[in-house]
Amino acid sequence: KEVREAALVSLGKLNYKNIGNSIVAALNDSETNVRSAALALIDKTDVTKESLAEMVALVNNRKNIKEQQQLLIAMAKLPLSTTEGVLKKLVGEFSSGNLDKKLGLELSETIEKSKSETLAKLFADASGNMGDELAEYQTALYGGNGWEGRKICNNNSAAQCVRCHVVEGKGGEVGPDLTKIATILSREQILEAIVAPSARLAPGYGYVSVTLKDGQEASGILAKEIEDELIITTSDAEPLEVAKARITSRQNMPSSMPPMGMVLSKREIRDVVEYLSNLK
Repeated sequence: KEVREAALVSLGKLNYKNIGNSIVAALNDSETNVRSAALALIDKTDVTKESLAEMVALVNNRKNIKEQQQLLIAMAKLPLSTTEGVLKKLVGEFSSGNLDKKLGLELSETIEKSKSETLAKLFADASGNMGDELAEYQTALYGGNGWEGRKICNNNSAAQCVRCHVVEGKGGEVGPDLTKIATILSREQILEAIVAPSARLAPGYGYVSVTLKDGQEASGILAKEIEDELIITTSDAEPLEVAKARITSRQNMPSSMPPMGMVLSKREIRDVVEYLSNLK
């Protein structure tokens, strides 16, 4: 399979004039990597609206996420006149839940590259079901590569995750241990912690200030938060237990962790979400 895949890539680089026949043959190969390599080259053939629709149906029926993602990436290199109808249909399927959520990022990127305002609005309407702060990152919830996410956490010099967090037994202790984070946070909460770290405080690592109904104020380290109560560590000997029903206002102090959307691409964030969401 490695030879067949390499041969396709080489033919593409050489702009081989009869590459279309090789692509058609490779799309029926038994190996996913060979089929994906063929899909990456469809812009080098005469793809019509009809043939693209047939190709999308074939790939989607196989339900192989890698191939589906690769086809969407390749479609970004085709003219809008060829892809518009297919993209509209895919947005409709995404909106209704009939398209795998793991394809959301590739679909959004392909639509963005198409420069179509109509498609962009359709996709925004289809994906705007999270809070405003997270709506932009909804497509980073599913479809990532966990192995790549692990490498980002351990080796990415910009993100520097292990400088502050212990992950699988290694790292710093400035922030919470992430080794079993998926047993504590949902996938959505993990994404929020990455792109909006000040929105939710990790017990023991965040500073909170509250004002109570009787006018009293209290502030300190958030030691624990349950459904109806905050436990705050102050300068007093005993932790302060505050019923949420008594609180009129609450302010979480900004986290020392920067919003990772400023550091990592959506694709990298998606990989990190996939990795952390499987740490149990």
